[in-house]
Amino acid sequence: MFDQRDRPEWSFVSWLIRYNPSHRWLYFSNMTRNEALVFKTNDSDPEQPHAVPHSAFNDPSCPVGLPTRVSVEMRAAAYWFD
Repeated sequence: MFDQRDRPEWSFVSWLIRYNPSHRWLYFSNMTRNEALVFKTNDSDPEQPHAVPHSAFNDPSCPVGLPTRVSVEMRAAAYWFD
């Protein structure tokens, strides 16, 4: 529950992405179950990528009867100092 009395306040950021014809989409069609995509959502260096939106779609070229795709989401924070 948000903003409970006598408890620290917390929040999160949410992005609303709108279509833009200059967007370029990547499709990883040949991934195997031993591969994973990692989306970096933050970096202390503002010149580095961050807040990478991602999506899903129905692939009409997918053969009928195959198992559905499995998506697992994990969130982690990694810090290191020089």
